[in-house]
Amino acid sequence: MLMTAATLLSRITGLLRTWAMAFALGNTLIASAYNVANNMPNIIFELVAGGILTAAFLPLYLTLKEQEGQARSDTYASNLLNITFLVLSCISIICIVGAPYAVATQTFSAQSPEVSAVAIVLFRIFAIQILLYGLGGIFSIILNAHRKYFLTSVAPTLNNIVVIAAFVTYSIVASRDAQLALIILGVGTTLGVFVQYVIQIPALIRVKFKWSATLSLRDQALRDSFRIALPTVLYILGTLLAFSCRNSFSLMCTESGPATIAYARIWYQLPYGVIIVSITAPLFTELSSLAARGKLIKLRRLLCQSLSVMLALIIPCAALIIALSSPLISLFRAGAFNASDVAGVSSLLSIWVISLPLYAITMYMYQVYASIKKFFLYALICTLGMIVQCVLYGVLCKPEILGLYGIAVSDIVYYTLSALILIGLLRKKVGAFLLMPLVKTAIKMLVASVIGAGIAYLAARGFALLFPGKISIGIGALELICCGIVGLAIIALLGKWMRVSEIDYAANMLKRLKKRFAR
Repeated sequence: MLMTAATLLSRITGLLRTWAMAFALGNTLIASAYNVANNMPNIIFELVAGGILTAAFLPLYLTLKEQEGQARSDTYASNLLNITFLVLSCISIICIVGAPYAVATQTFSAQSPEVSAVAIVLFRIFAIQILLYGLGGIFSIILNAHRKYFLTSVAPTLNNIVVIAAFVTYSIVASRDAQLALIILGVGTTLGVFVQYVIQIPALIRVKFKWSATLSLRDQALRDSFRIALPTVLYILGTLLAFSCRNSFSLMCTESGPATIAYARIWYQLPYGVIIVSITAPLFTELSSLAARGKLIKLRRLLCQSLSVMLALIIPCAALIIALSSPLISLFRAGAFNASDVAGVSSLLSIWVISLPLYAITMYMYQVYASIKKFFLYALICTLGMIVQCVLYGVLCKPEILGLYGIAVSDIVYYTLSALILIGLLRKKVGAFLLMPLVKTAIKMLVASVIGAGIAYLAARGFALLFPGKISIGIGALELICCGIVGLAIIALLGKWMRVSEIDYAANMLKRLKKRFAR
């Protein structure tokens, strides 16, 4: 219960953090520069801390702990910590010195040099986050290995609170001293990352983790970690390329491109992060166990069930986001974020979110391929797909073609191809599993979602007539709640009427959450 509450609190403060950014920076070149500068450390956090360490470090740490004792596992972890410190310290210093070149990888198509200039100032401060994320990721994995999950779940909330304070301070100082306000913003954001991980050190002491000055590349466990991590490195490079091209080609359209993407992306990823991850994350252990025991029939059955449930939940979310994109983005309507910003971001979101179900499938395949020990194949397919994705960015994002909407269309193409190819190859690796039940569920939920979201959209238009020309947080929240409930209720009723069994799973999940918070 505590872990669930901590995760939910982290998501809520994450939204408040984005609201604070909108309030302080708006949809401006400063906001774009901030997101460009913060892009590389954030990608390292999401993929290295969440990918390499989970896939390569955690299993070996647990194996050593069980087979050779905690002293051996602590030596291994210390060795990895020390090497990580040295390598990432060098990378951070190189990034500080070579900040113009690092920023250029994100802004090579920018029409305005001002975005690059501001991003360079911020990136020189943010570069230290690369070291903090690397070390902190190892701290979190050690605590998780000792089954200490609460602090690692609540720590991002502390990060968000510090960054929110930095945005508020920036908005106060900016009118008096713009350069000082920029430095405060950079230091405050980096301080948030520092607080997120330093708060975990007392917990490391409580689990009796003993750091040592070990430094050896000959450690066999370390070599095994590097070998396991190699496919993930390929995937990280492809993802960095995709993010860099996305930022750069969005700047070819407008200097507010990266900021528009960041505001839209918070709602694009929220359903996946809150709903889908909570379903698929526990499945990784089960899938790995079934694959290790050669129980392929049960594995195929679990795959079909999990994919069906995932689509039954994510398709309605995507449809409702399309219908209610304007009230969703109007929640950021305060301070420097004006009515025209709401229109620009919501229009991008309404197209981009079409790819959300396919994005969810592609991300789930990450866990599936890792569980059957075929992650290199996953990384190769996705990396090749990302190269195509980047080419599409360059072609479609030209102002005379699709402009910023080229980002959304390119992602729709990429995630469609990735999902289809990955599922097709998976059937060859684990044996053919039935796709018709999956397709039927998707079609039924798509029909129900189109009808429910359509009614929600009409209801939202009614709000627009009641409050003509008024876009505010209060009206947006009221519109979102009323129209969202109506749309969701209609989708659920239609799903039940069409006998979509996965609807019952969603209802049971909500009941379990209600019981947890009622205790």
